Amino acid sequence: MSPKIEVRVCNSLEDICYAAVDIFSDLVKKNRTNTFIVPGGKTPILFYQYLAKRLDNWNNINLLLSDERIVNENNPESNSGMIKRNFLNLIDKKIQQPNFVPIMNGFIPEQSEEIVHLLNTITKPLMPPKAAFLGIGDDGHTASLFPGLIADNNHSTPFILVNRKHDPYQRISISLKILSRIPLLVFLVTGKEKKYILKRIIDNSNNINLLPVQHIIRNAQDRVIILCDQAAKL
Repeated sequence: MSPKIEVRVCNSLEDICYAAVDIFSDLVKKNRTNTFIVPGGKTPILFYQYLAKRLDNWNNINLLLSDERIVNENNPESNSGMIKRNFLNLIDKKIQQPNFVPIMNGFIPEQSEEIVHLLNTITKPLMPPKAAFLGIGDDGHTASLFPGLIADNNHSTPFILVNRKHDPYQRISISLKILSRIPLLVFLVTGKEKKYILKRIIDNSNNINLLPVQHIIRNAQDRVIILCDQAAKL
């Protein structure tokens, strides 16, 4: 089944993040389990800051990082640390807090295999996610699913260990197969350098050299929303 791809062009990064927060909040259902995959990186910082102020009750909401670098949370490269600073610390302490699963909680980098095993164990009851909010890299990667590693990312477990050549650390990523099964994928895309990637995503021609994000979208089960700014639009 081909997914329905909807491209929404926004005026700015701020508008992209507001739109993503609107989508997120509309999906939340009271008295039900609400699990979401949420992004790392710098682009979604405003998304988290806006989201922290949107809801007045985070009960039954589970947030799972799309990917993480296996570094200490105090490291500037840590996505968990970014989320704590720009999201969790901004939520009113008087209201019910979300269940955020920090990947590196209590672990050290040398325990990468143990981290992945425990993460898959504790997140299994939280599956399936309602939606995944993701970014797209200049090379067509999303989460930590990079070109050249795609054959190693087709796992049935929710999270996998990623060893990327020349990186000074290992990574943990949501798996390609799990992403493809999520009913709604929302991509936040900014910058003129992403125009080429968007063109390849929208192109329906049969290209055997699919980028990871193309592979995920072409195998998606339902809806795909791409929120892009004016610089990235086709």
